[in-house]
Amino acid sequence: MNKQAYWIGASLIVIAFIFAVISYYLLIFCIPLFVIGLIVVSFARVTIKRWILTCVLPVALWLPCSYMFLYAYGWNPKEVYLIPDGYTGPISIVYEEKCGTTPLKENGFKTFRVPDNGILIVNLPRKNGFINHEYYYLKKDGTKTKLAEANYYDTSLRQVPSVSFTGSGMIGSISGGEIQYSELWVFGHKRVGRSENESKVDSTLLAEVEKCRRSSQ
Repeated sequence: MNKQAYWIGASLIVIAFIFAVISYYLLIFCIPLFVIGLIVVSFARVTIKRWILTCVLPVALWLPCSYMFLYAYGWNPKEVYLIPDGYTGPISIVYEEKCGTTPLKENGFKTFRVPDNGILIVNLPRKNGFINHEYYYLKKDGTKTKLAEANYYDTSLRQVPSVSFTGSGMIGSISGGEIQYSELWVFGHKRVGRSENESKVDSTLLAEVEKCRRSSQ
């Protein structure tokens, strides 16, 4: 076995594997690099076992490792949202407001209590990545009922009651600075919150944010 040739080829394969896992967009560069490494290793006259471990194993591991990397990169700790019992309609979560509330820690998880008007203002930054939420109806006596996660756009898959994360956005044209927010939607047999036809960002939300900001001045 030509050790020098083997280690050069193996190094090229490892580099190609790492960058291919990090980003699909780099495959156009990683594939030629992998092929060159494969050829170099093949000419190094290694045993069949070593060749399989060096050249075949990275190919078999690429897809699962890519999924694991994407999951780890975008993973967020679980957050719990306590929603007033019976509430339906949109819930707006406004981030990075000094006047906003700080979530409680219950059972090791950040726990947010949604106000009766469905507008929750917090002092934490908005997170990107995979949504890792649990939703509960909260009765006045403290009893919790877990809510299923819904598909906002497909009513045939929707349970009732259930909650759907419908997206995030930003408003930059008000006094006091931009507003960063996310929106949930609670589906139920009876609508109690704002109408489904209303804008996600309505005058009520803007008024609540402005009121909150004035209180911290």
